[in-house]
This record gives sequence, structure tokens and C-alpha cells, in this order.
Amino acid sequence: MSASRLSAFGHVGTESQGAASGPGADIVSIYLNEIGRIPLLSADEERKAFERRRSARQRRRHVADELRAMRATPQSSTAVERGQLGREYRTLSRIIEHTTRGIIKANLRLPVAIAKKYQGRGLSLPDLIQEGTLGLLRAVEKYDHTRGVRFAAYAGWWIQQRMGLAIANQGRTVRVPTYLLEWQRKLRQCKANRVGAGSVESLAEAAGLTIDQAKRALDADTETVSLDACLSPSAVGPIAETIEDVDGPRPDQVTEDAAMRDAVAAALGELDPRTARVLRLRYGFEDGVGRSLQEVGKVMRLSRERIRQIEAAAFDRLRHPSRASCLREFVQPAG
Repeated sequence: MSASRLSAFGHVGTESQGAASGPGADIVSIYLNEIGRIPLLSADEERKAFERRRSARQRRRHVADELRAMRATPQSSTAVERGQLGREYRTLSRIIEHTTRGIIKANLRLPVAIAKKYQGRGLSLPDLIQEGTLGLLRAVEKYDHTRGVRFAAYAGWWIQQRMGLAIANQGRTVRVPTYLLEWQRKLRQCKANRVGAGSVESLAEAAGLTIDQAKRALDADTETVSLDACLSPSAVGPIAETIEDVDGPRPDQVTEDAAMRDAVAAALGELDPRTARVLRLRYGFEDGVGRSLQEVGKVMRLSRERIRQIEAAAFDRLRHPSRASCLREFVQPAG
């Protein structure tokens, strides 16, 4: 991940990268060094920034409505008036962008602090910081400064939501629903606080979940392992080679089928080519598809009756003791 992707809007102190990026410096330390130089906003500065942003957004909406009305009825306004409104719209957009960028830059430490708490759950620290920064952007859009809540407290919830969803969607091989992740979070918190330890029932009660919910959350809280991985450093092959294929044929069945195919091929080899082909077509020895007498006749360009006669004669020959011995073990009734 590049430093510009970690930086909100891609313009956070990029001029300092050259000094910070010596041998052994990693991208996260460079980024932390950059945002550490950005001053924080006081409560009064934060309030004024959001007031300026809100006023500009309200005025821009009004200007946009006026422009739409003028374009709908061009005769009601002059080109000069439309040009003035267009310039005002662009100026307001720049004010909104500049103010938003200032708020984001002053709060970039917040996603980093929260990201460190989410490490070890399937996403790297740079990816967590990036997701947290996207949550920070969303918080700026939704924040209402008139409610008396500091922006950092409000933004923290959006940042955690964004990171949690990213872990659910990207950090796991098997996607876990968001509600299960929330149940898992409650259970982990109870375990960390040593509340409800000892049984699933007591843990569920402490977390405010039903026993079934707790069991589902615990069952889903497992790591996946690649079938190509080895059980141990001394293992000869991957895990996949140690798992039985319950849907596939048994090894003894594979051996028996191969022996039977060889026996059938040997028996058919005692017949003349035309007779052997009739039996192969009739019973699917050639392509696995059995055919009726009439279908075989069409392939061989013979009548249905002639195919029946060839088949009967072939069976008479195969019943001879000298030829039937190789097939006897496969056709004898069990028991």
C-alpha cells in the first residue's frame, strides 16, 4: 500500500517522505511520522470548521437549485447571471473540500489508534488504517456538530464499523455475517474480563446472548487451514492427502474395476473384430453408453435381427470354458 493511499485525499505531508524513508523504514512508520506533525483542532476550531462546512453545503444546494431552474427556463435569466452562479457553486465546492480535508487531516491519528486494537484478525495494519480512514470520511459526512458531541467520539463508532466489516469481508476465507461478528465480540469481551468463564451457558448469559447464539458464534470463530499445508514439518504430504474422499470409489473397488476391464478386453480379444464391436456398442464397453439392437444395427449398417444373431453367437463362444475362465470370478453370484 502506498503512503498516498493511507493519507486522506492523498495530500498529507507528502513532502516529508524523503526525509523519513531511509533504509529499513516501513510505510506505516513513514505515515505515522507524517500525521504526527499535523496539529489537532481545539473544540472551538472543530465547531467553527463544521459550521463553515455546513453553511457552504446549504448555500451550494440553494445555488444548484437556482441553476437547475435557470436551465429549465433559459429565457428567465441571462448568461451573465448563470455564469455568476456557476462560479459561486465552484467556490463553495472548494470551501467544502478544503474544510473537509482539514478536519480529516486533524483526526488521522484516530484510525491509527483504533486499527492497532484490531490487529491479528486477518487484515494488515496498513489495510486497517485505510479502512478506518474511509470510516472517518463517512463520519464527517454524517456528523451534526449542533448535538454537543465531540467529533472524535462520534467518528470512533464509524471507524470501528468500517474495520469490522472489512475484517468480515476480506480478512476471512469464509465470510462470517456481521451479526455473528458482533456476538463474537461480546463473547471475547466477557472472556477478557473473566466474566462467565467455565461454560457456554454462563458465557452466553454474561454476554446477553442465548445459548444457541453463543454456540453459533463460537463455532464460527475458527481459523481456516489450507489443504495444501502440512500437518507438521516432518509430514510427507499435504493435509489433503490424509482426508478420505467419501464420495469417490474405494481403493479396492478401483482395483477390481480395472481388473474387470482387463478381463473383458481379453475376452473380446478372442472374438473377431466385428463381433467384438457389436458387444462393445451393445453394452457400453466402447463409450460407456449401452445401445439397443436397433441402434447398434444403425451404427453397423446391419438389421436388428442380424445384430441379435451376432450377439447370441458371441455369447455362445464366450461361454466356452477356455474363454469364460477369465470372466467367471466377476459373474459368480455372491455367497
